[in-house]
Amino acid sequence: MTLPHASLPAHPFTVAVHFLRLLTDYAQQHGIPAPALLAEQGLSLSVFDNPNGRVAYEAFDALCQLTAHQLGEPHLGLKLGQHIRPGHLGSHGLALMSCSTMRDLVQQSARYSALTIDAGHNVFELRGADYVRVWRSNLPDGRSLGRIQDEL
Repeated sequence: MTLPHASLPAHPFTVAVHFLRLLTDYAQQHGIPAPALLAEQGLSLSVFDNPNGRVAYEAFDALCQLTAHQLGEPHLGLKLGQHIRPGHLGSHGLALMSCSTMRDLVQQSARYSALTIDAGHNVFELRGADYVRVWRSNLPDGRSLGRIQDEL
């Protein structure tokens, strides 16, 4: 008996629903109802029922682009970044809150960022006397995650 080959998932990169909540919270605060926003990608509020749930990175990115367009906000990533709370990062956020030094924070951020969004990863590079955080893409061919994700 021959078993069919497993195919690769259509959306190999994902975003934790608690991080999606950052976007829907921000959109809601600025007059875009979360149910209407989520519906644009075939999602509903039930996506938040599973605290360990994940959504396709492409859907998250499309919702970010749509929100930026609807709000006329060219720097949505920076705005979202100002509103991040530990709960938006889930266990990644808890790991960061447990750090007592900047060195610990850098190490934990690099280690656990994929729990929030796995389409990219944190790298900390020593450049002269400075450490620089670099957000690197995991997308095929190193394709950019785009301005919103880079800002965020």
